[in-house]
Amino acid sequence: MSTVAAPLTVTFYFETSRAAGKPEEILTHMCHEQTTTGYDTLAGLAAAPRLAPYQASVQRLRMLPSAGGDIESGYAEVDFPWASMSHTGNALEDALTFVMGESSHVKGMLKLRMVDLNFPEDMMRSLPGPRHGVPGVRKRLGVYHRPLLMGPMRPEVGLAPAEYARISYEALVAGADIVKDDELLVDPPYCPIKERAPLCAKAAREAEQKTGERKMWVLHLGCDISRFDEFFKIGESAGVDGYMVQPRLTPSLLTFVRGRTELPIIAHYSMLTLMPWSWTHWHSAVRY
Repeated sequence: MSTVAAPLTVTFYFETSRAAGKPEEILTHMCHEQTTTGYDTLAGLAAAPRLAPYQASVQRLRMLPSAGGDIESGYAEVDFPWASMSHTGNALEDALTFVMGESSHVKGMLKLRMVDLNFPEDMMRSLPGPRHGVPGVRKRLGVYHRPLLMGPMRPEVGLAPAEYARISYEALVAGADIVKDDELLVDPPYCPIKERAPLCAKAAREAEQKTGERKMWVLHLGCDISRFDEFFKIGESAGVDGYMVQPRLTPSLLTFVRGRTELPIIAHYSMLTLMPWSWTHWHSAVRY
């Protein structure tokens, strides 16, 4: 693998302690800590020459006016070499570990917040991308001339499987194209997934017979990787039309599910508001 590919570039807002050193020194130590830490780099020296292509580095600093005291603040642009990261599996998760894994552990780093993130083209090409996307879902539904209408079952929690099936049927007959589980609903005692999935999938088929239109019902797989096979098999047996996952809570599950089914996968936006708004390109109603 070439070591000259474009880097993953991150912009951080930082606050550092004057007593601990200059901001560029503290940020450089952070770069070493995230990539090529050793006795030499911790002392502020360059890494061994053969490690240099894999070492993160500070590219630009923009200091903010000082308010006095011990704190200095500003913005730093840092490059993380794509060559140093895993190029198989879920490259996105590996990249985020490089960027934020232990960045805050550096002596003198008082605050560190990621405010922008640019992925290299090599990395983007390594990601599989959508299998269906919105065009694929339109094709499955046979709807091309208007917006698609998708909604979660309401109330979010509290009803029995038969009640949620009835709600799904009524919504689909009334004009919805897709009805999905709410992200809060997985496998509670009052609404077991093994009962809810077949009843709601059946409701979608009955709505198709009533309207003469294709409909979809989507099952939420939850965030517990240890129960994935169990829930996935329930969905297959029930004949659901798609699956929903929460990639910000369990990113690998999105890749895992994609490898197990040809059905559309809905990516819910849970936790999005805790992330910088520049990451909104992550959120797509139909990710795969």
